[in-house]
Amino acid sequence: MFRRLGLCAVFSFTTGACEQPDSIELGVQCKGSAECKDPSDTCLTIGTQSKCSMACSKENPCPDGYACPVTDAANKTQGMCLPQSDVSRSTVMAY
Repeated sequence: MFRRLGLCAVFSFTTGACEQPDSIELGVQCKGSAECKDPSDTCLTIGTQSKCSMACSKENPCPDGYACPVTDAANKTQGMCLPQSDVSRSTVMAY
């Protein structure tokens, strides 16, 4: 899978050091998709919080500790990974 080289990677290449990570892990708060670790991840806003998420389905399941709620009523076989603690029991799951 393609991984982007962020400012931290460029900085460490030119100076030999980098103190700040340039990406945010899945499930952590974000301001925009460019902050998320993988280029295919999305900064998903649910209510008042935005967190890095990734597309999921039965064929592409979420990591342990995450649930796959449906995010598009027209396609109930796909969703976006969210921490299980953020998903209510009544939420429709993609798998």
